[in-house]
Amino acid sequence: KAPFVIMTYANVVFGYGTERFLKRCQETGIKGLLLPDVPFEEKDDFAPLCRKYGVELISMIATSSGKRVRKIASEAEGFLYGIAAPDATDSEEDVCSKLKAMICEAKAANPQIPCCIDANGFELEQIQEVLQFADGIVIGAPLLRLLEEKGAEAVNSIREYIGRLKKAIG
Repeated sequence: KAPFVIMTYANVVFGYGTERFLKRCQETGIKGLLLPDVPFEEKDDFAPLCRKYGVELISMIATSSGKRVRKIASEAEGFLYGIAAPDATDSEEDVCSKLKAMICEAKAANPQIPCCIDANGFELEQIQEVLQFADGIVIGAPLLRLLEEKGAEAVNSIREYIGRLKKAIG
């Protein structure tokens, strides 16, 4: 029942043909598109065609986004994809504190927008903490790492990871 969202790069969409790509998304039930290499300020290169084909253009925010968080959140569609951009000296507590502050800022600008955090590099305990204030997590990178490491044998490792994750978050 969860909507499918594609994350790819703008050159892939341009290369395929933006309108053709979005029409194909609509035909296959894709509900959202995340283009991490397209800054919020350049979203209008895609937003009109996304709207035409009923595909939400997902916006990203980072702990380093500063005052842009409110602007991005106020215009966000679907959900906000949040990432930690820690300083080299940040402790785990600092990272979680910065993520919480970022989400509070986003929710102040747009209380209805769900905020999901990219859990890349997070341990299960950190994911538990993040889920105290985030609406969800994105776990694509850990799964891709398991696929890279294990290849065709990754199924059991992925099952085990998801089992540990489910147990940790209750």
